[in-house]
Amino acid sequence: MIDAPAPVGMVADLFEPEPATWGLRGDPYLWRSMRTMLAKQVLPTAERDLVEILRSSFRWLTGNDLQDTSTDRIYREELARGGMTSGQVDLEVWRNVLVPLLVERWRIVAPVGSAGPSVTQGPASHSSR
Repeated sequence: MIDAPAPVGMVADLFEPEPATWGLRGDPYLWRSMRTMLAKQVLPTAERDLVEILRSSFRWLTGNDLQDTSTDRIYREELARGGMTSGQVDLEVWRNVLVPLLVERWRIVAPVGSAGPSVTQGPASHSSR
């Protein structure tokens, strides 16, 4: 079996440009931390591998699993920069908007036939707040 060629670039490349809107004030700082963390990580050939890289990085930086739906926001002191929701990360936005955005950007650069089954969503669906 021949493996599909790897997409060209690093996972951090998917983080540019930044989204125009965020959920909570900690989200852009987490986004930038993940981009820095993944600067030397080569883009994977399978979508499921990308999702795992993103989930693992998120877990490493926040101590929370994106698939844990018991809460919709977390607080991380290192992401606090002032403001009412400073340091807070919107888990629903990461699950439903930001991770899918990164996966969609990967699909654009991935070779044909390398996108595996989509696994961007967690086990439970979420309604709007």
